[in-house]
Amino acid sequence: MTVPATRKAAAYAIAAAALFGAGTPCSKLLLSGADPLFLAGVFYFSGGLFMLCFPGAIGELALLRRKRGRDAALLGGSVLSGGIAAPVLMLLGLRAIDAASASLLFSLEVAFTALLAGVVFGEHIGRRVIFSALLAVFSGALLAFQGQGLAFNLGAMLVAASCFCWALDNNLTARVEGISPAAATAAKGLAAGIVNLILWRLVAPGPLPEARVLAGAAAVGAFSYGLSTMLYVVSARQAGAARSQVLFSVNPFIGALISVAVFGAGILSVWQVAAAFGMLLALSGIYTENHDHGHAHPAQRHEHSHFHDDGHHAHPHESGEIAATAHSHMHEHAPLEHSHPHFPDQHHRHSH
Repeated sequence: MTVPATRKAAAYAIAAAALFGAGTPCSKLLLSGADPLFLAGVFYFSGGLFMLCFPGAIGELALLRRKRGRDAALLGGSVLSGGIAAPVLMLLGLRAIDAASASLLFSLEVAFTALLAGVVFGEHIGRRVIFSALLAVFSGALLAFQGQGLAFNLGAMLVAASCFCWALDNNLTARVEGISPAAATAAKGLAAGIVNLILWRLVAPGPLPEARVLAGAAAVGAFSYGLSTMLYVVSARQAGAARSQVLFSVNPFIGALISVAVFGAGILSVWQVAAAFGMLLALSGIYTENHDHGHAHPAQRHEHSHFHDDGHHAHPHESGEIAATAHSHMHEHAPLEHSHPHFPDQHHRHSH
């Protein structure tokens, strides 16, 4: 893997953050015409449907029921924690907590993701990543600071629990290897969309929104939940959950800038400017990381989505040609020892 490949992983995470951040002010416009639970269902479901447009996603999704073992467990846990449990816990928590406190708590996802990655999943977390994660959490807190205290009540505990579930989802998703990011995102989106729409019918049933609201929700779902999630999955598999989450956490600032520039939502406050500066420092810490040392790869046979320009997948195909795009198939790795800059992807989760 070369330095440009690590930069590519960072670019995917920032692009995912931009798409998700752009969806926030758009979602706010849609709230006046639809129930939040209904919107969440449409967002996830349309995002999942959009992923089925990517080549091979439908075929992989149809084969999911045959999957067994590690990948099936990881994907199932990802769907349950990030696609079903987290949104429900968040919506329940938001009913009993003010918006500023909720925003402060949402920044915990970065810290939880890094904590789980390092302690539970054995991802290498150096001082630079720890500092960047803490700076991202602090910047997220500044973004929501309004002078009032944080209310630690049941609502706050539920929101914090939703952040933990999303953090678990981030780590599980980063370790699914035998299915493409598009198919993994489709599975999560369709499952979460169906569950949220069922909850809407049970908890807050009502008439369907106007066609323009439905169309807007479908568009937000396709790009801010579908494409954004897929890009994040690509980044997390290449760079690790902790680093990708720090990069992705820039999304509130992108949403704030769009709100100001497009929707005339006023000017940025001093706290928001300070928070944006802190986030830029956090991004810089991850983006400029250069983790390089000698390491050994044992012989391995597995299947996952991969490119042939990363220094680890130079095998020829039956046609004798080397594929130029991402693809997935069973392949073998011979033992290899080398040194190069790398992130903790599926080939670099070694001990230090």
